[in-house]
Amino acid sequence: MPTSAKIISDPCWNLNSELVAFAMAGAAESNPSPPGTKKKNSEGKLQRDVYCYDIVDNRIDPLVLSPADDAEPSWCPTDPDKLAFSRGTDGHRQIWLIKFYRNRPPEEEQLTKYGGEHPIWLPDGTGIIYETNGQIWLVDVRTKISKPIMVEGEPVFGFYPFVR
Repeated sequence: MPTSAKIISDPCWNLNSELVAFAMAGAAESNPSPPGTKKKNSEGKLQRDVYCYDIVDNRIDPLVLSPADDAEPSWCPTDPDKLAFSRGTDGHRQIWLIKFYRNRPPEEEQLTKYGGEHPIWLPDGTGIIYETNGQIWLVDVRTKISKPIMVEGEPVFGFYPFVR
C-alpha cells in the first residue's frame, strides 16, 4: 500500500475485494496534512482516521475524518456502501456506522450508547457484534438496540469478537 503513514492498523477488505479500509495515523498522499504529521487529542494521545486503499486505481482516499480517534473499520458483508467503525472521544469508544451514497455526502450515525469497540458484522448484515468492558454485545443496525450475548443465561466475555 503506497503511503508515508507512520501507523497503519485494522485492515479490512470490502465485499468485492477491491478496497481495503484501514485506520491510519500520520500522512497519506491524498490527505492534505503535511507528510509525517500526526493528529493528537487534548490529552496528547495519537488520533487515527479511517482511509480506503483502492487496489484498482492504486490510490488512498479518506473515508472517516474527524477530531476523534476513528479506527477498527469493518465493511458490511451484504452492502458495500456501509462501514462500521469505532470512535473514541474523551476516553470512551462507541460503534458508529457510515453509509456512502453516489449522489450525496456520506452519513454517519452512532449505534451504541454505553461503549463499544472491535465491530464485526453478522453474515446477513443485520447486526454488529462488538466488545464493551470485556463483554460481547450485539447491536441491531436498523433499530440501534444493543443487548449482551448470552449463553445459558450467562453473559459471554471476551475482547476480540469474530464471526465464522
